[in-house]
Amino acid sequence: MRPAGPSHREVGWAFLLCVAYVALSLALRLATGPALEVDEAEVWLQAQLGYALGYGPQFPLYYWIQFGLFDVFGKSLAVIDIFRSTLMALTVFFAFLALRQAVGAMSASLAAASLIFLPDYAWVSQMTLTHTRIMAALAMATFVAFAWFLRTGRMAAIVWLGVALGLGGLSKPNFWFVPIILSLAALSIPAYRARMRDKRLLLALVIGAAIVVAPYGWIILHPTEALASINKFALPKPGTRMIVTLIGLFDLTKWALYAMLPLVFLVAIFRSFCAHRPDDSAPDAEVFALFCMRAAFSGFAIAILFVVLAGAGQFKSHWLMFATPFAAFALVLPLLARMSLLQRRIWGALAILAVIGTQTSLAVLRDTPPATHALDAEALAHDLEQRFGADRLTVIGDFYWSGNLARTRPDWDVRALTPPGSVDGEILMLTKLPIGSPEGILRWLKLGEWSAGQQVVLTPAFIAPSTEDRPVHARILTPPG
Repeated sequence: MRPAGPSHREVGWAFLLCVAYVALSLALRLATGPALEVDEAEVWLQAQLGYALGYGPQFPLYYWIQFGLFDVFGKSLAVIDIFRSTLMALTVFFAFLALRQAVGAMSASLAAASLIFLPDYAWVSQMTLTHTRIMAALAMATFVAFAWFLRTGRMAAIVWLGVALGLGGLSKPNFWFVPIILSLAALSIPAYRARMRDKRLLLALVIGAAIVVAPYGWIILHPTEALASINKFALPKPGTRMIVTLIGLFDLTKWALYAMLPLVFLVAIFRSFCAHRPDDSAPDAEVFALFCMRAAFSGFAIAILFVVLAGAGQFKSHWLMFATPFAAFALVLPLLARMSLLQRRIWGALAILAVIGTQTSLAVLRDTPPATHALDAEALAHDLEQRFGADRLTVIGDFYWSGNLARTRPDWDVRALTPPGSVDGEILMLTKLPIGSPEGILRWLKLGEWSAGQQVVLTPAFIAPSTEDRPVHARILTPPG
């Protein structure tokens, strides 16, 4: 690869743009939506657990960093939003650094900014997908290391790769597909194949393994907690594997189209107006675009293989975030090579407008009922206190309800539904889950390993005996909205 990589000036400008994005996000978040969003409420509530090697089915890295920021700067919405928007900005920043190893500065910046045209990055990750956000940032950090190593073969790139692998391995399990698809793509291209035979790459694996060893040891020792969310894959029951797998493949196809169609549509429009001319950004740009394309195809193939082998009947679009950025780069890099300067400026302007549009749209939606972000947590806490004496009870519930209550009433005993715990006395449970009968509620709590024989308060109108040895009052409370 001939480009010398990003200059200090280019890195400085990219960094300033990231700071501007974080500032815009923070200003809009603090100005609107008084309630915590779902993932904000989860982090707020999980901070009660402190630092641990494992947090049930969630990998620990996001929690560790967020809790550390709480310890340094205090527990606040501002700290949560700064961390979230910083991860969003770092994803684009690392993408720029990686692409700059092979293409010119303008092409690298515009291709990296094209991530804003991916719905999961531009929209969904702004509200939720806590752990996916940090996985995406570390996927791009791994991309930097790969591109840097392929261009220079330097030991520093190998060390960076090892650290990125270790941290990424603590973000989400699907992160591990990233080094796999990048390796497969590099091995498929003769210009990069020799680099991949470098035995020093084993050092990156050693560094990564040293970082993940303790948390992965916790997973091995606590398989039930670590696999608590495995039902999200809708795995088949006996005799249903074929039909469930077909449903899963349909789901995967649907969400892959959802993830990529907006960008494909935009690329098609620009391509129809672009003149065919040689790539003037860098001699190896075409090879690097091919590298990205093969990484993306490898990612989609792995996703298909996972659905077939696991018999997964459900797939979510954000599970493809390990592959969709590379598909975006593969689409955009050849297009940029054909664009005039004016067309490139228009593309960049559209990316800026997309950033501003998504941020302002989210700000409006946070304050617009019936959006849950418009929840008046103070009014909810007052109502529960007046009707149930919630200040004297243990309140458990979905992260959204419990997190907002914990923020509004820090002196209350408020907990999440998971991890389970032992409680003496009554429980007030807030949930929108269709749990059903009081007996079903008790079974659900027992399956969740909450201590048996306690009083469960769920609505003000329904009282029935339980099947436990000790009598239990079950009253059903449905949260507003």
